[in-house]
Amino acid sequence: MKDHLNYVYYIHEKYKDAIEVLISGEKDARSRVEKAYYTFWHIQLNEYPEHIRKQVESITKLLTRLQGREGYILNDNINKMKNKTASKAAMMIYNVYLELEKYIKELETKK
Repeated sequence: MKDHLNYVYYIHEKYKDAIEVLISGEKDARSRVEKAYYTFWHIQLNEYPEHIRKQVESITKLLTRLQGREGYILNDNINKMKNKTASKAAMMIYNVYLELEKYIKELETKK
């Protein structure tokens, strides 16, 4: 249980970093979302708490829904994306952050 909680803390910290980029990053929403995504993209879907996985998967699908060059699919999608779509992705990232916070509080009360 302790290792699980520590890993959830790690994931939460990555999302906290992403939120800081979304709030204080330079350039437009698309650029900030791309940079924010790179703070947590390496975390495998099965490493998330089960009830959050669908939300994370939705973020990835939104950011990679269009075809792109191999190895550049995120970048190619960001370049074609409207700021409105990027704002939606930013809100989705924020919602995962909030869900992680809620989950951590639940785990801490069970200790």
